[in-house]
Amino acid sequence: MINRNRKGSPDSAHRPGWRETIWSVPGSFVFAYFALVTTLGLPAVAVIVWREAANGVDAAGWWLWPTALTIEAAPLCGVVGIGIAFSALVTVQGAACLMVLYQYAVNRWVKPVINRNVEAGRAEGRAEGRAEGITEGRAEGITEGRAEGVTEGRAEGVTEGRAEADQEWAGWLVRKEAAESQGLPFDEPPPNARR
Repeated sequence: MINRNRKGSPDSAHRPGWRETIWSVPGSFVFAYFALVTTLGLPAVAVIVWREAANGVDAAGWWLWPTALTIEAAPLCGVVGIGIAFSALVTVQGAACLMVLYQYAVNRWVKPVINRNVEAGRAEGRAEGRAEGITEGRAEGITEGRAEGVTEGRAEGVTEGRAEADQEWAGWLVRKEAAESQGLPFDEPPPNARR
């Protein structure tokens, strides 16, 4: 009995790559294996039964003929069936082995060439990019430099102006607090009223 989880599928003990049959066929190749066995096996059994029927079957009556034919053809069908199952296994596993060898060849010989070409293309692209960047950068740098100089100058002017205003206010507050602590009148107007 298969344990099932809440969704009704087999539990985690069933892995897709595990071997499912007595012939030790990986789970991903089971369909190909059984399709090949069926494709090879049915015609072989049909030929064996036809051969035995054509050779003649010793049967006392027509009702015993299927049983006699089965008894005559069974040993040969069993041997041929085992041969077909083995040849299907070798075919399916041979295809899997060819896939592994193909992947090895790709990793060993093709990917290094691709990687070298990619790196060469990157280096060439960097060199072209640098050359184009230098020429474009010079032209753009002059125009952008002027524009940035103006905006940066304004920004610096604003920050410097604020710093000076903050210093003026801080000085005014210090003088005001000193006069109040000494009990003297303080008639100096605030910095924003002087402008």
